[in-house]
Amino acid sequence: MRNAGELGADAARIAVGGDSAGGTIAAAISIVATSRGLRRPAHQFLIYPGLDRRGTYPSRESFERGVPFTPATLGLVRGALSLRARRRLSARVAAARTDPEQNPTTYLLAAGFRSAVDEGKAYAGLLRAAGVDVTYDLRPTLSHAFVNLAGSSPTRAERCATGSVPSRGAPEARMKQLRSRVAVITGAASGIGRALAIELATEG
Repeated sequence: MRNAGELGADAARIAVGGDSAGGTIAAAISIVATSRGLRRPAHQFLIYPGLDRRGTYPSRESFERGVPFTPATLGLVRGALSLRARRRLSARVAAARTDPEQNPTTYLLAAGFRSAVDEGKAYAGLLRAAGVDVTYDLRPTLSHAFVNLAGSSPTRAERCATGSVPSRGAPEARMKQLRSRVAVITGAASGIGRALAIELATEG
């Protein structure tokens, strides 16, 4: 954010985002920034993040098997992290839930067939109750990692676009507000960052 002016960007309009563990980290960034007296992001874009490891939710029992990401898979991922990393990440996510009003405007894209879907919904509700502007976009027929599969075929891309309740608002109108502006995207070599960069460039 300190170098935003050099890049022609507006430091007051910087957003963070990520999917899965990346979404978990993005959700914790605002709390870390606040605790260190730094400017927090203006928006967070979370794609099926893990947000409450210690809580008990029905979806964890419903999706113990048969989906790409189960509680057992999560255990393997956590086992690959150092104890220090696990503690730091857990503490920051817990802080995001303890002080929900410190979170920025949030868009949370959720997958219905995922063991952590209930904790994402609870998190969105917690932020909304604290006065945070939240959009909770549930894709009830899709599973974890569906955004990674969108580019594999036109059929999959169409499913990702339509496997949800109708979207609210007009994306075209929002994109028009960004035309002739500068967008700085980090991590744009592949995946979500690359797709976003292409979409922004297409829209001018």
